[in-house]
Amino acid sequence: MGGLAGHMSHLYDNPKLTFSKLKEIFIEAAEGRLEGTEKTDGQNLYLSFSVPSQKLDFTESGSGRAARNKGNIKAGGLSVRQVAAKFKDHPNPHLKASFSHALRAFENVIKSLPREKQVEIFGDNADIYYNAEIISPDTPNVINYDKKLVTIHRGGGGFFDKETGSEKVFDDSEDSVQNEYTRDVRKNADILASSLEDIIQNMEDNKGFEVIMDAVFNLKAIDDREALLSVLSRIDSEIASEGISEDQMIIEYVIARIGTLLKQSGIVLPADTEASVIRRLILLNPVYKKAYGYDKMPKTIEVPEEGDIDIVPRIILKDLPNRDKNKVIYIFKTHKDILKQAIQPIEHIVHDFSVKMLEGLESLFILDNKQETKRIKDQVTAAIQAIKTQGVTGNITTLLQQMEKLKSVENISTPAEGFVFDYDGYTYKFTGNFAPINQILGIGKYDGRGSLPDLAKIGKLTKEDDSIINEVLNLFLTEKPEQLEAIYLPGGFKPPHRGHWSMIEYAARKHPGVPIFIVSGQATRGGISLEKASRIWNIYIEESGLSNVELIGVSEPIERTDKNGNPKINKDGSISTSTNPWDWIKTNVPENYNNIAIVYSEKDKNYDAIADAQLGEFENLSVMPIQVPVCPDEDRQCALSATNFRDTIQSGNKDEFLAFIPEFVLDRSDEIWDLFHPDHENDTTDLSELIMNLVSEVEEERLYKKELEEMSSVGASAIAGAMNSAPSVSQKRPSVKGINVFLKKQASSN
Repeated sequence: MGGLAGHMSHLYDNPKLTFSKLKEIFIEAAEGRLEGTEKTDGQNLYLSFSVPSQKLDFTESGSGRAARNKGNIKAGGLSVRQVAAKFKDHPNPHLKASFSHALRAFENVIKSLPREKQVEIFGDNADIYYNAEIISPDTPNVINYDKKLVTIHRGGGGFFDKETGSEKVFDDSEDSVQNEYTRDVRKNADILASSLEDIIQNMEDNKGFEVIMDAVFNLKAIDDREALLSVLSRIDSEIASEGISEDQMIIEYVIARIGTLLKQSGIVLPADTEASVIRRLILLNPVYKKAYGYDKMPKTIEVPEEGDIDIVPRIILKDLPNRDKNKVIYIFKTHKDILKQAIQPIEHIVHDFSVKMLEGLESLFILDNKQETKRIKDQVTAAIQAIKTQGVTGNITTLLQQMEKLKSVENISTPAEGFVFDYDGYTYKFTGNFAPINQILGIGKYDGRGSLPDLAKIGKLTKEDDSIINEVLNLFLTEKPEQLEAIYLPGGFKPPHRGHWSMIEYAARKHPGVPIFIVSGQATRGGISLEKASRIWNIYIEESGLSNVELIGVSEPIERTDKNGNPKINKDGSISTSTNPWDWIKTNVPENYNNIAIVYSEKDKNYDAIADAQLGEFENLSVMPIQVPVCPDEDRQCALSATNFRDTIQSGNKDEFLAFIPEFVLDRSDEIWDLFHPDHENDTTDLSELIMNLVSEVEEERLYKKELEEMSSVGASAIAGAMNSAPSVSQKRPSVKGINVFLKKQASSN
């Protein structure tokens, strides 16, 4: 689209939209009550008409006017001749003819209207411009249309000021009452639409172009009520994870989420510094800045009861220690990525709902919608294969990002670009899978400003990376990813700390509603038993409000089995048993489950090998690792580990103890503390019992370490074997499906 076409937004682009209003829009759409028009994949032009110029037809300059940017508006608009000159050197030789013929067709049609009607629609002299799309089989983008059309949109037009090139601001202010506004031209557009219906257009004079107003229709209701309930639940879950209510705005969610992202990245700053950093980050987004009423970046923000707060980087960095200065500089340098990540969860929810609403939508301007859908699928498949073959690292990264949205080529179900609608004075669009399709087909075609990239700087994939990419791309090309059926977090957790809980929160946020099982082994560590660990876990679960989290304490021995399901036998002939969490998972994963996930911290480097060794032998079981960033602890200067937590408990330092538990359970910190420091007057534990517990604990620790070594050894050999030889035909399943692929993907995204 051209530089003027900035009025059409995704729902998540409106910072003032409340989540209750977002849900209201979803409900109206799902019930078939949302009225709008088809969004087309043409070339954008703003069109107007110079009424006085009709007297000067002999000059051949004409009276139709087009604009692509503010400069064109200030120049009074481009005539047919000027449009042809502007695009004469365009790489697409057909674009010059398409634009100039379309503008001439528009001019011919409008000239047939009475002069007073022209003024009513366009103002005295090309004052009102309308957002239009030029569609031609000669100049296709992604979608191939069968007609030549000048499609004028009902929304997105405006009354423009020729001095500024922007929409004209009118002022009806009186005394102390300020009333500045831009003129709503939708009534003018309605007059244009009505006039076009009465005109018989000469297609030969118009070079085959027909001038139309976009057709209004209601988006078809969806039959699956559960799909609506699911997306509403996802919204509730996501905003609740950031402490946001449905009556709050998207900008408030973004602010809260930035704080979360900084903490997840290990960036902990003084509270006042973090607040100033977040304020500046928000205003670095042009849309957010405009929503707050700023034309350019302000130097200070007025904060109630605090006065003017500086948000100039130099002032923010002043008096900070070097460690914090480096963090702030890093944040400002990567502000675009941070802002993108902040809105991403809501963006994905809106995207998935849009895809559902646009399923099967037929374009009004394509004769054979099914054939065009198939053509686009084939084109995307070919593009993916070409990107894979070329192996340029940056292109692969972009492809994976877009495939997160598209998920599968089979999800391409319509040749229509999208649906445009007005709601509460805003113009929005549902584009579904068109956006990722467009991005995938554009990969490799352009590099920034159009110059060739430096070949020396383009990274090629290593052989190992290439095998990973092949696996991911084949997955996208041939399979539609299924919903996870369960998520498991195995471990000792003696005791569980806030780092452990952050893994639960992360998994719950990424996969809302999926059952999460915390599987804790029997082994006592440092005097902390499964019973005490379980009581702490249950406090965390109760206070979190997460209803899909369940604790499994492996207190009873489980018979260990081989890959064929036969019991493992000890040297003395007895059946081997275990209270290891992995053995519980192997025994208790339902046979009908096909997709599960294992949660682990990024500092646990060998978890992929262990998971592969433990679960890789199961047929038809896909195990996805969910790698969680290490929970930040710089502000407390302590490493978050169960060992350090035990040492802190034993030292009796309650202040340091508080640093290990999640903030939302601080009100119950005494209850947790008393588990380890009860009233000693009532402590009747016998010394001999303590000694026996210690001996038992040492033996449990020895067995646990031995099992881990076995698992790591098996996992390492399995991976080595997979890298050095082709899988045997007799093998049921040589490795966990996608385990290394998703590990790499998670690591790169974090």
